[in-house]
Amino acid sequence: MKTLTCKCGKPIQVDDVDLVKVTGYSWYCTGRSNVSVSMVGGPVPITRLLVQDVPEGSVVDHRDLDIHNNVQSNLRVATKSENRCNANAYKNNRLGIKNITLTQQGKYCVRVKKDGKSHTIGRFLTLDEAVKEGHEFPLDL
Repeated sequence: MKTLTCKCGKPIQVDDVDLVKVTGYSWYCTGRSNVSVSMVGGPVPITRLLVQDVPEGSVVDHRDLDIHNNVQSNLRVATKSENRCNANAYKNNRLGIKNITLTQQGKYCVRVKKDGKSHTIGRFLTLDEAVKEGHEFPLDL
């Protein structure tokens, strides 16, 4: 594994065999979702150079959610819905736990969204119960 440096100062990991594809560019972060290089026509994500033949409508997902970790074993082709399932909790999530909200009745609601459809798993009295059910729920709805 080799390391490049992003303009933000963070190290970017790539496999040795992929180094030739990404050397010679000045890399920068485009928000929280990509490490990119400026090219004619706009920014190009590093993953576009590393993963070939990404079908239309699909994206390259980082398994560990770290946009600076671009080794092949951490990258996978996914639908946009699958990519959203593999994400952290939103910043405005008061609990800080993905897919769990506190209802006005004081219960913890576990809800997942897949392919544009919302699926309520259940409402629970304790946060521990909600977390347990949320982790045990199958993602292949």
